[in-house]
Amino acid sequence: AAVNLRGVDAAEIHRGDVVLSPGAWRLVEHLDIRRTFGAELDGLPDNLVVHTGTAGVEGHLRPLSPDFARLSLAHPLPLQLLDRFVVRSPGGRHVVAGVEAVDLRPPELNRRGAAPRRAEELSAQESFRDPASYLWRVGYARLDDLARDGFDTAAPPAGIIAFREWWIAASQVTRWKEALNDALHAHAAAHPLAPGMPRKAAMDALGMRDEGLLGLAIAAAKAESSEGVLRLPGQRVDLGAAEQGIAVIEKRLKASPFAAPEADDLAELGLGTKELAAAERAGRLLRLQHSIVLLPSAPEEARRYLAELEQPFTLSAARRALGTTRRVAIPLLEYLDAQRITRRGEGGCRTLR
Repeated sequence: AAVNLRGVDAAEIHRGDVVLSPGAWRLVEHLDIRRTFGAELDGLPDNLVVHTGTAGVEGHLRPLSPDFARLSLAHPLPLQLLDRFVVRSPGGRHVVAGVEAVDLRPPELNRRGAAPRRAEELSAQESFRDPASYLWRVGYARLDDLARDGFDTAAPPAGIIAFREWWIAASQVTRWKEALNDALHAHAAAHPLAPGMPRKAAMDALGMRDEGLLGLAIAAAKAESSEGVLRLPGQRVDLGAAEQGIAVIEKRLKASPFAAPEADDLAELGLGTKELAAAERAGRLLRLQHSIVLLPSAPEEARRYLAELEQPFTLSAARRALGTTRRVAIPLLEYLDAQRITRRGEGGCRTLR
């Protein structure tokens, strides 16, 4: 077969080079291998030449046992699981062993005794194309990536959950559940007035890169999600030091529903924007524009008063019916308009819907 590679000089092409479809292969530089014939791997030189297909590449061998080793290639190759190699010493012409790829994403070997433990793990595997062992180790992977590596992806094995484009170990979901619960408890303790933990912060706490996976963790932890934040099941905003001031405002508004406190009154009670926002999230207060604060029941109570007026009614008539000032009446009526309780017509007059 002949391939015409336009724009590529012949001198740039060498034996072992390959033509690849974009995204169809993953280039591998470090892999674990198993001996298929020939000399035992723990008796071979550290530096070898490995051949697969027409490629001959220098490699560094780190034996794990007589039958397994970690192979680091001088330059990456497009590989799949169970691809085969033959091995020779750099100065020799004869093949000394045959090996096959058994793990294209091997774990680091950075602890004492890691090499023999890794050999035991590999020797215990019944099938290197079964993704279960790999997923139990790494937690989760995209199905496309598993198929690209050569894993069997006909159906998820026992203990593996298929979720959208991911295959996830059940143990990973349990870890996410516990980690999310811990993170939400810690966030609620550190930020008692916050509406919840931002989704991005939750992903960081879980070490999660894809937001599509966060939904699975939320479901496992039975957390509540709304307006871009997460909360513990049934979590309510703790008003803390603001509780006493909010209670005073509630008492005053129950006696006079439309006598909204002045800014000086709020400041004297230690109620700033953060505290009022927390009280609103807790369902204790309703904030209108221009820093007007009423009870959440105020709109419905205003509807009852306004229903007794001749329709349509003016701002002055509404203010007298509610027994309040223009400072409160204007933002309250604008809120009622936005909630489709009233409709503003010509000349600023309104009618109840």
